[in-house]
Amino acid sequence: MITPSSPSPSLLIGKSSDYTLGYIEAYERESKKKNAQYVSVGWLAYLVIYFTVFAQS
Repeated sequence: MITPSSPSPSLLIGKSSDYTLGYIEAYERESKKKNAQYVSVGWLAYLVIYFTVFAQS
């Protein structure tokens, strides 16, 4: 799975180091969840198409 890059550093200028660290960790965790959802939907679509096409043969 691809680890997402962190958000733009300009969004975090002037924030405390604890806030910045928490923001980046939460961003990466939520992005990984979204990636997993997209992968699942992609595989499901692939399987449906694959079995639809080859079930006819």
